Amino acid sequence: LADMMPLLDENRVMVRQGLKRMSSAPRPGLRSLLERQRLLGKNIESRDIGWSISPVINASGRMGEPDKAVELLLSADPGERERLADYIIELNQQRRQVGETGWQQVQQQARESYEEHGKRFLIVHHPEIHRGVTGIIAGRLARHYKVPSAVVSVLANKAVGSVRSARGLVVTDLLATLDDLLDDWGGHDAAGGFHLPIAGVEDLKRRLLEVVPTITLEDEADENTEIDAELPLSYLTPKLLDI
Repeated sequence: LADMMPLLDENRVMVRQGLKRMSSAPRPGLRSLLERQRLLGKNIESRDIGWSISPVINASGRMGEPDKAVELLLSADPGERERLADYIIELNQQRRQVGETGWQQVQQQARESYEEHGKRFLIVHHPEIHRGVTGIIAGRLARHYKVPSAVVSVLANKAVGSVRSARGLVVTDLLATLDDLLDDWGGHDAAGGFHLPIAGVEDLKRRLLEVVPTITLEDEADENTEIDAELPLSYLTPKLLDI
């Protein structure tokens, strides 16, 4: 659920059984998180995991402390679990803050890159963006501009980047065309990551200017729009954005 895999075949069976078990008898570490996210005693649904549980667990890794989530899930000490659950919730708040800061930092670059690539791709590079939120920002840019997007930051004297797909681009196919410039890369159809020397970022940008015109993107009109529900006009307030 956290990686948005299709709920088909055995995946659907395992998720259904897991949600049933999590609702009736959650493991102690998860119980502490469910309590803080006001989910304890509910019939847990897949959206609860996607919106309220996995992002919080993920935040510990994004903020450079993945061991805290592991300790929460393994600890046999109730007091320690409570402390760790509070700390992970706090890390998620920090992750939101650094994500919003990073989003503001890339706005001008994003607009310029979007135009430079003929409104088919964009890449932004900012050394102050926290490495843990490059993927989040890339995904947000891809949704906002409706084009594949890459965000590059710096970690331990290396440039590190995340790519998120839009309009049918297979991210790993794109990264494969850049293999000679990258020290390492990986991912799947919708998302990927890579490392390269800081000095190679400008070469990467130049190569993308050559490659992007050759990639095939679906027309925006071909994308399906799935509607979950109609919102009454009275719901459309600034408070909705906070939610």
